[in-house]
Amino acid sequence: VLSLMGHRLPVTSVAYSPDGKRILSASCGPNAGTPGEVKEWDAVRGGEILALRGHKGGVNQVAYSPDGKHIVCASYDDNLKVWDADTGVVVLALKTNDLGWSKGPWTSVAYSPDGKRICGEGCVVWDADTGAVVRTLERPRAMGWVSFSPDGKRLAIASASNNGTPIDLRQPGSLTVSDADTGRQLLSLQGST
Repeated sequence: VLSLMGHRLPVTSVAYSPDGKRILSASCGPNAGTPGEVKEWDAVRGGEILALRGHKGGVNQVAYSPDGKHIVCASYDDNLKVWDADTGVVVLALKTNDLGWSKGPWTSVAYSPDGKRICGEGCVVWDADTGAVVRTLERPRAMGWVSFSPDGKRLAIASASNNGTPIDLRQPGSLTVSDADTGRQLLSLQGST
């Protein structure tokens, strides 16, 4: 059993590398302006490999690219960063202000199974190599989470609340499934409990 100690703030996300040899952990403070921490750990021996610093807000979710070469982080600082998993150098900063609107805190991020696209919170899809926006989808009204289907053809997008902000976790959420290439909504599942 390993106990990976080293975060000063509550841990909000963990992810295994595709080869199972490394583990990512992210932390987030009590307010949006507290810089989060991202750490990469040796999954066998438990030692810290990298500490990724550079987000100005808490980090909500982390994910490895399917080949394990990159790490993407969703943060409260209104951007997502892609890091080299070996060196800890930022290789891309994916910002919504380039789109003409501010998303605010990012709660989720996912790589497509082929590693060619990154989706943030189900509303923006970027090219994972260039950082160019491939597609924008309807933004979730509240906190959203995203997952690509195993074949990369669909996006499942969950929202904590379907009545806007402030978030009321007592209210039913929603789940939509969209075509990952066209953005067309295929399913809408309201009232998930």
